[in-house]
Amino acid sequence: MKLQLIAYAAGLFDGEGYITISVQKRRIGESMQVVAGIAMTDPSAIVLMAELFGGSLFKGGARPNPRHKPLHSWNISSQNAYTFLKTVRPFLLIKSEEADIALEFQRNINEWNHKLGNRYRLSPKREEVFAYRRHLADRLRQLKSRVKPFAT
Repeated sequence: MKLQLIAYAAGLFDGEGYITISVQKRRIGESMQVVAGIAMTDPSAIVLMAELFGGSLFKGGARPNPRHKPLHSWNISSQNAYTFLKTVRPFLLIKSEEADIALEFQRNINEWNHKLGNRYRLSPKREEVFAYRRHLADRLRQLKSRVKPFAT
């Protein structure tokens, strides 16, 4: 992939993007995954992101203000989000800390993939690993709640 396109994607993501850790409650605990995406009114940039990195495209429904254009969004999750964030990370200025936390979160998932057990047999490390993931999710939420000074 051309460096110019990676830099463009990083700039677009830095300004219009989001990173979150999604949590779903399950029968034997919870399921967590990294989700990254961009939401904006210009569909051409969103389509380009899907062409470059994969992921899903969505077009929002009616907006509360009828004068607002429809919102288009692109998102990518789990290992695909990891690959995307790792690719654009060197160019991120605003979301660099958020990306670092998300990358660490997904590395932890990759490290423990298929090692924590299932409903028949749970690993003794399971709670410790999930506590660390919850800690990373909390750190990401805390980062979003503060104003970040711009530094070059």
